[in-house]
This record gives sequence, C-alpha cells and structure tokens, in this order.
Amino acid sequence: GTYAYMSPEQWGLGRVDHQSDIWAAGVILFQMITSEHPFGSKATETIMANIGKLDEPVRSVRELVPTVPEEVAQVIGRCLQKRKKNRYKTAKDLLDALESLTAVGSARVALREDQNPYPGLSAFTEQDANRFFGRDTEIAQFIGKLKDRALLGVIGPSGAGKSSFIKAGVLPALRSGGTDWDSIVIRPGRDPFGALTGALVMGMSSEVSNVQSVREAAKEETVLKEELRKEPGKLGALLRARARQHGRPTLLYVDQFEELYTLFDDADERDRFATCLAGAAVDAATPVRVVLTMRSDFLDRVAENQALMNAVTRDLTILQQPGAEGLREAVIRPAALAGYAFEDVSVVDAMVASLAEETAALPLLQFAAQKLWEARDRKTKLLTRAAYTQMGGVEGALVRHADSVIQAMSTGDRLATRRLFQRLVTPEGTRAVLSLGEIVGLFETPREAQRILNVLTEARLLVIQSFGEEAVDARVEIVHESLINRWQTLRRWLDESHEDNAMLAQLREAARQWETRGRPTGLLWTGDAVDEAKRWRRRSNAVLTPLEDAFLTAAFRLADRATRRKRFLLIAAVSAMALVTLGALVALLAIRNAEREAKTQATRAVAEAKRASEAESRVRAQMKLLAAETERAKKAEELASNRLKEVQQTRAREQKAQQDLQRSYQDLQGALARAEQERRRAQAASHQARIFANRAQNSAKAERLSRLEAERAKRMLERLLEKERQEVSRLKALRSKVIQKLPQ
Repeated sequence: GTYAYMSPEQWGLGRVDHQSDIWAAGVILFQMITSEHPFGSKATETIMANIGKLDEPVRSVRELVPTVPEEVAQVIGRCLQKRKKNRYKTAKDLLDALESLTAVGSARVALREDQNPYPGLSAFTEQDANRFFGRDTEIAQFIGKLKDRALLGVIGPSGAGKSSFIKAGVLPALRSGGTDWDSIVIRPGRDPFGALTGALVMGMSSEVSNVQSVREAAKEETVLKEELRKEPGKLGALLRARARQHGRPTLLYVDQFEELYTLFDDADERDRFATCLAGAAVDAATPVRVVLTMRSDFLDRVAENQALMNAVTRDLTILQQPGAEGLREAVIRPAALAGYAFEDVSVVDAMVASLAEETAALPLLQFAAQKLWEARDRKTKLLTRAAYTQMGGVEGALVRHADSVIQAMSTGDRLATRRLFQRLVTPEGTRAVLSLGEIVGLFETPREAQRILNVLTEARLLVIQSFGEEAVDARVEIVHESLINRWQTLRRWLDESHEDNAMLAQLREAARQWETRGRPTGLLWTGDAVDEAKRWRRRSNAVLTPLEDAFLTAAFRLADRATRRKRFLLIAAVSAMALVTLGALVALLAIRNAEREAKTQATRAVAEAKRASEAESRVRAQMKLLAAETERAKKAEELASNRLKEVQQTRAREQKAQQDLQRSYQDLQGALARAEQERRRAQAASHQARIFANRAQNSAKAERLSRLEAERAKRMLERLLEKERQEVSRLKALRSKVIQKLPQ
C-alpha cells in the first residue's frame, strides 16, 4: 500500500481485509473535497503519529469546508473510522450511501406549489439549479476536465441546453464542492470587448453610489476596453490578479460564442477577441478557467484564430441531447419537488418518444411540461393524460401557444408583431439581439411598442434583459431558437421577407458601427451599395428604426451630393466638348479658308501663267525685232566699209538690245521664280488641304481640283521656262554669229 492511504490495520493494528479499501476510499473523498489529507500531511511521521490513536476521531471535512452538507461529511466520516467495525461493511454499502445523497438531493429544496418547476423555453439559470436534472454524469465529467484544462469548449446543436448545462449544472456544482468560485458570465453580442470589460469592471469596481461614480466607472470601462483591444494578453493577467485579490479561482464563461460570428462583422476585432480568450487561460496551474459554449455548426469558424482553435479542440465537450432517462428525470423530478406526480407514467414516455429525433428536445420538453403543469389537477396533485391530450402533445404545445398569442391580437398589432419577429432573426437563422431603443423605433409610438412587448414577454415568446443604466439599453431577443425552427407562422414570415431580412441585417450592423464611431461620412454606403439600398427602399415597406433611417438618409444625401458633383462634371465635360466642337468648327472654317486660299493661289498661278505667256509673246516680238535688226545689220554690213560710224551705232544698238534681252531674260527668270513661289504656296495650300481633308470630306473634291490646277500651272510654267531657255540659247547663238560676221 501507499502510506498515505493505508488503514490502521495495514499499519499492524488489526487483520487486513476488504474494509481497508473503504478507508482508502474515505481518504480519497476527503482529498477531493478539501485538497488536503485527513491528517494534514502525507508525511510518514505525521501519519504514524495519528493512525495509532484509535480512540481519537479523524477530523471532519466540514472543519475545512463548512459549506459541505452534513450528510456528505457523515459518509466520509464513517469511511474514516479507525476501528474497522465502525466503517461500512462493503463497497456496496458505501455506494448506496452516496447514491442516496443524490436521490434525496441534499442540495435540492422542495418547491412551493405556486412555483412552476419548469422554465419552459427559457434557459436554466444558476438560480434554477434546484430543478435542473438529467445531466449529472456530464457535469461530473466536465468538472473533472476543469482540473486539467485551463480552457474548455462545449458545443452542441441549438436547443441542446449548453447554457443551462453550465449555468444551472456546472457552476452550482463547483460552488457546492466547497470552493467559492468567482464566475464572470458574458455574451459577445455586437460589442464583444464591451461585454467583457463591462463584466470585469462590474466585478472589480466598488459600489456605484452617485453620478460621479457612474462617470468614473464608465471611463474605467472605456479605458480597459481599449487596453484589451491593443494588448489581448492583458486579460489573463487581469483574471489572475482578480483571483489573487478575491482569494478564489475565477471562471470566465462566454455564453453563445457563435454571436461573435452572427452579430459581429469586424474580422480584425473578432481575431483580437479570440486571441484575448486564448491567452487568458494557458496554464492549468493558475486559478483561472475559460469556458465557451457555442453551436456545433459554428465550430469551423473558430479556425479563424489558430490559437483559440488549438485550445478549444484540445479537450472538446460535445453536449448532445440528454438520453431518454435524462429527459424522464427532467420531467418527473421537478414535479416531485413540488409534491406532484404524473397520473400515468406512459405520458412521460410519450413526451420523450415524440422528441427522439428533435435537436431541441430539452427546451420543447420543458415547455410542454410547463403547459401541462398549468393544467394540473390541484386536488389530486397529478399531471393528467387528459390535459396532455388536450394541449396536442409536445409538438402542438409550442405552436398552439404562439399562434394563440398572435390570434388574440388585433390586425394592426399582428402586423407590428410580424415586423418585430422578422427583425429578431438573423439571415443565418439565429436569434438577433436588438436594444429596446431600436425596437421602439419600429413602432408608430413608444406606447404601442411597450404594449406589444408586454404581451410577448408575458407569453414567454420574447425575453428582455437589462444591461445598462438606461431602459433603452435593455436587450430584446426571441426566448429560444427552437421557436425559430418549429413555429410555422414565423417561418412563413421569414420566407416572405427573406430579401428584406438580409438587407435589414446589413443595414442594422452598418448603422450601429456608424453610430458607435460618431457618424463619420466614411462609414456611409456609397456606389453600388447605396444604389442597391435605394432600389430596395423603393420596393420594400420595411419599417426602419430611427438610427437606420438616419443612416440611409445620410447615405442618400451623400449619394445625391455625389450625383450633383457628377452632374456638374458632366456639364463641364459637355461644355468642354462644346468648346472642342467649336474648335473643330473653327478648324473647319480654317480648312475652308485654306481651300479658298488654295483656289486664290491657283487663280494667281493661272494669272502668272498668263503673264508668263504674255512675256513669251513679248519675247517673240522682240525676237522678230531682233531678226529685223539682223536684216538691217546685213544691209549695214554691205555698207560697213562706208559707214563705220553707223556700224558703231549699230553695235551700240545691238549692245542695248542685248541688255534689253538680258533684262527680258531676267524678267522671265523673276516671273519663273514667282511662278515657282506660287507653285510652292499652292503645294503648301494643297498639303494643308490634304491634312484637313480627313475632317472635312465635303471639301476634298475642291482640294483635288485646286491641286490639279496648281500642277497644270506648274507644268505650263515649266514648259514656258523651257521655251525661254531654248529661245535664249538660240539668241545667244545668233548673237555669236552676228559678232563673228561684224568687222573687227
């Protein structure tokens, strides 16, 4: 044997038999509750000093943990009787004693008859631990895990009772174990860090007694929220400091963790919050534990943060619906606490069997039992089969109740209720959470909103929870998701407004972020988003909250301003185009002017050609005169010998004629140069006309005609020039002959 667990007889004070194991079991039970050995130390000297004093009793567990029920202390005390004849005779006797504690329910308190033992669709809270049954095995297993794991996740389908399991099962069990745990319970909602810091500040701050204290608490919460956002690792340090300050372990419970994904769109903030939780509990040796509960269909979303995913999946608790026996206990035993029984146990079997395939069996069973309790027979203190049959069984209870509530309303109230329920369901088919202020904005008057909310909350279809100092901060939500899945009227409403629901969910989240950050223009919808919102608003009759309406109004106003700017830019663009068009017209006019100039140049070229022709005629006339002079020279030659003076005069006239000829030649050269210049101008005009021809096709023909005229003039001038050159050459040759014939 191991010294710490050896009975007195194993130390030589009697015959060793099976009752030595009863002693060892007592030591283990003592340590489980107190974390100490019955003799205070496992040292061999201490055990030997106490084990031999057979007439001195072992101390009671209540000396260390006064909150332990007396019945439990008596069972452990009997196991630790030093004289074995006073112990339990067999292990079976010990087991019976322990099971009797559970059966009697030492922690259970009888209910008054006016207390409803069933919560219906509402989740069990810690105050409901007295009437929470059917999860004993899972609770024990989970508490065992808490000793070795700093962070634990509980997943299960909607309606499996995850919140009830922790609040009414695990937390009370932890406290009844002798350790006063400090529990912090939050739901992420639309502001995860706000929910976390609000719970932390509430636990750390002193009592708020005046306005100044309220302001200081609000300031402290704001500062802490920002610190946790920037330093996610700080949460663990805060929780450990809190545990040391209070002198007890701390458990942070994040209920409905899927709200981080269904109600919160900021991926960066989600990652920061997940990192914050993952770093809060990394060592099982510290007095800090973190527990998350979430729907199983959202488990894959946890993978967005690898650190949290690793911690959660290390030892995951999958919470299924209670088995048939657990469901039976959940129905029979709460009624027994109130002194009631079922007239026919087969009614319970029928209730359990009807929910065999139902994912939300527990809340539906509780709701049916609640309705059955309301129809109980007070005289015989029985829950009767007739009442069960009349209410339509489990399946009909919820639907009939919800439909009866709606049918009792006026037409206007039903329409308003429809709008309300459509807004209380997310596009993913989960519960949406609205503030009371937002709810009131959906109705025509606050009085109408309050009246309908009172009807629905009294009928247990909605639940309102207060979280802030102001009434408008109260949170409104559907009492349980099973109502979303099974109430056909609500399903029809949701199907009819599916498109509106998606848009309203986006609008609600965008408006809240806009409001939270001080309504900056940068967070307003623009572009396609605002265009889609305008189209949706024109065809939808959905009622908006004042905040949503203000958001859309601001977005539309911003879009209208943008439209006006676009219109201005369009007008400016049109004006610019008009200027460009005007410039084009001016260019066209310039082209036409150029065409006219080309025509003028062509006309000038024709005139120059005509002048060149006239010059040619003059040259011919001069050539004729030259011929006459030559003839006279011949005659003079015959008289040369006698008329030297006349020859000299004739030579002078010849020289003069030659000068005239040279001047005529020069005039011809000038005429040709001018004709060439005019030709070049005509070519430039033709080139310019060709450039503008692509933009002025109507003038192309005229431009080609001008070019042809110019080319014709050019060819005419070239032919004239060539004739002039030939004539000059001929005259030069004639002159040479004349000179040769003249006497020396």
